[in-house]
Amino acid sequence: MLPRPGVLPVYAQHAQAVLKTVQRLEDPYMKLWEVQNQVLALLQFGASDPWAWLAAGNASARAAVLLDSRGEGKYYLDAALMFARALRLDAKIKPQLDECLEQLIPKKVKKQQKDAYRSLSSWRKLILSWGTEPPELEVTQFLHEEVNGPSLCRRMCPANLESAFRTLRILPAFSTRIYIVAAQRDPLQGALAAAQRILEEDAPGIEVSLAEAPETDSTSDCWKEVPPEASMTAVLCDAVGAVLVADPRGRWP
Repeated sequence: MLPRPGVLPVYAQHAQAVLKTVQRLEDPYMKLWEVQNQVLALLQFGASDPWAWLAAGNASARAAVLLDSRGEGKYYLDAALMFARALRLDAKIKPQLDECLEQLIPKKVKKQQKDAYRSLSSWRKLILSWGTEPPELEVTQFLHEEVNGPSLCRRMCPANLESAFRTLRILPAFSTRIYIVAAQRDPLQGALAAAQRILEEDAPGIEVSLAEAPETDSTSDCWKEVPPEASMTAVLCDAVGAVLVADPRGRWP
């Protein structure tokens, strides 16, 4: 997919504008997601453009400082990976990279960000030590045919490739799968039989039993808490209806 002419600088400028806004916010969580979206757009549309990787690394390094200073993890490796990719695509971008790295750390930093900038300084020294020959690091933040597609991947390879460990079974975890089953003469037994067939695909020989959800006291409360030991939830409808599947921590549909 080719971007519209001139669109890459727009993504980079948007990311930098949002980063300036973030500095003034008490809770920048959603705005940092916006920065990450701009970075992803840069790299998806500019996968073969060294400047795009340089701009993405610049924005990611600045976002990493903000996240680190808030105790939300250290993401400097993401930026380093992007800088490495820029150099591998075109070593002539090295002067621009050096200028970018020089500008990453201001002369005066906020007290709460000193430790984060100290970490960034260590990463900056590492990146400068590469010269024009950075290590070959596989991109794992997203999938792109030109970046980590077939014959270019070691870690982000297609899931349908044969596993290196033949006895390893990978089962679905923390996922929601919805099955619609036709009504049976005995709806409850029909639901149990359907659950048996579905669950046996992942766990042969499993025995399915019924654990009814507790009744709610208020008729206005339509939420039903699923018993924590339940592997599946069956909803029996005798008419057209709507079902909301919600996270029990926040009950967001």
